[in-house]
Amino acid sequence: MKKLFLIVALCGLGGFAKAQSVEHGLKFGANLGTASVNEIREGWESDGITAGIHAGLFAKLGLGPLYLQPEAYYTFTKARLSRNSTQYGTQDLQMDFHRLDVPVLVGFQILSNLRVNAGPFGSVLIDANAESPQETIEDQANDYYNRATWGWQAGLGMDFRSLTFDARYETTVGDLSDQDFRDPNLLNHMPRGQQQRQIVVSIGVKF
Repeated sequence: MKKLFLIVALCGLGGFAKAQSVEHGLKFGANLGTASVNEIREGWESDGITAGIHAGLFAKLGLGPLYLQPEAYYTFTKARLSRNSTQYGTQDLQMDFHRLDVPVLVGFQILSNLRVNAGPFGSVLIDANAESPQETIEDQANDYYNRATWGWQAGLGMDFRSLTFDARYETTVGDLSDQDFRDPNLLNHMPRGQQQRQIVVSIGVKF
């Protein structure tokens, strides 16, 4: 179902880009937020730091005062978590995520250059790496996370001639880690119940 959503959204993005009445272009920006651990085990802190960048394509189909805006972009995010447990002592965990994110947003034009939008996004994990100075775990980290996840975005946007500016709140839904992963050695050194919450700021250039 998740893969079908991404395929449909990407096909729609390509179809919109060919229509002359639809705006489309490039976008790039930065992400900043928290890596949250809902099931705090073995001393993991509830919130770490995430930071990253993204770049890709967008299309915007006007529907009167409403509009539909599918996007597709590559996202690179770094996350840091830490814990202090009796068994493992102090541990710092550094994680890198490479993803393909595909939001499909519905928006409302408040003013001629001010708009609000919100909608779901699908995310396909391209690669994940984890590194800890205390443990060698990076070889298996890519298999620890779900290959596809859901989330949602909501925020404000402004347009100025050929430029667009967007600021959104983004959160994933459910656990980022794979519930079927059963390697006990890695489970001892990775937190369960992970979610990511970010502020996503981007600049777009219309073609």
